[in-house]
Amino acid sequence: MLMQHQSEKAKTDILKFLPQLRPDVEYKEHVIRLPFLNSPFFSHKGRPLVSKALREAGLTTLGGVCGRGGDCLFFDKNKTLTGLKRAGGVFKTKQILDLGMSITQGVEKSWRTLTSRGMLMQDDAVKFLLYQGAKSTSLPQIKTKVIYDILIQKLIKRPAAELRWAAIFPTKTVTSIWCNLAIPFLSHAVFNTDFKLRHRRYYSSIVLHQIHKLKFQRLCPVCGLEDEDFEHLILRCGALSGFKTYVCQFLKTGCGATAAQLAEWDWVWLFGLLRQGRGGITMQVNTLLSFARHAAVLRRNYALFENKKVNVKELFKNLLKAHTAACLQGGSVH
Repeated sequence: MLMQHQSEKAKTDILKFLPQLRPDVEYKEHVIRLPFLNSPFFSHKGRPLVSKALREAGLTTLGGVCGRGGDCLFFDKNKTLTGLKRAGGVFKTKQILDLGMSITQGVEKSWRTLTSRGMLMQDDAVKFLLYQGAKSTSLPQIKTKVIYDILIQKLIKRPAAELRWAAIFPTKTVTSIWCNLAIPFLSHAVFNTDFKLRHRRYYSSIVLHQIHKLKFQRLCPVCGLEDEDFEHLILRCGALSGFKTYVCQFLKTGCGATAAQLAEWDWVWLFGLLRQGRGGITMQVNTLLSFARHAAVLRRNYALFENKKVNVKELFKNLLKAHTAACLQGGSVH
């Protein structure tokens, strides 16, 4: 029922967990009942086996197209072609034989040596197990939540920015940079700046120069001394060092932040402190740092796009004043 109510894209996504399904095979009768059309266990030229002629003829399981010689399962050409002719369908013999080779290759070696001894009549149904690492679950026992969990693991990819941050901060757990992104009462503009910085979505002057060489230079528009890559933009610009020192001191005197909390200053400057409960010093520090980063980016953008020099310290103070006034009036500065 779930499959019937999903879009085509959703159906495709749901099928992504099929490679984790494996048939629970104990006897040869289990094997001959396995379907091979559109099956994740059999493929032809890298794609699932598809044949309208075989489907219309009812030849959809291994037992319908395979014969048994001794203890070995193999594609039976005569049996298959006879079944197709009886069904009166239209088919190309070469295509059917090519599919037959793929079917034979898809039969696992361990299946070929299975026997029928010990099998009970009620045990001949096809069984499937879902494997999650070393754990396996019978298909009838799988809950919807299990499938959703698998889809989440497959569809949600690690943000590309994490790989770059991990290279810059090899001793830090970079997945924590998202923990303190959503700060209450933060303006939309400040939140967007934090979001873009974490995802590294600001174009540096080096990138902009590659896009439009006549309009943009590689040099940092603020300090004018070094080429501006992303790390220079927000972290290593010489014109930014004095402001970062000011903010660090402000957090100590104004918020009571300790030297230990601010010890890894580059990391704290970029991503703030990890939250420890609600409210308190952590939220104050992270809020002020968000406005400080926003001021630094605005100053850089004024210099880059409008050729204006802005006092970043005064800009930071004015942003805080405007936001505080808006919060007191029950609104927010956008």
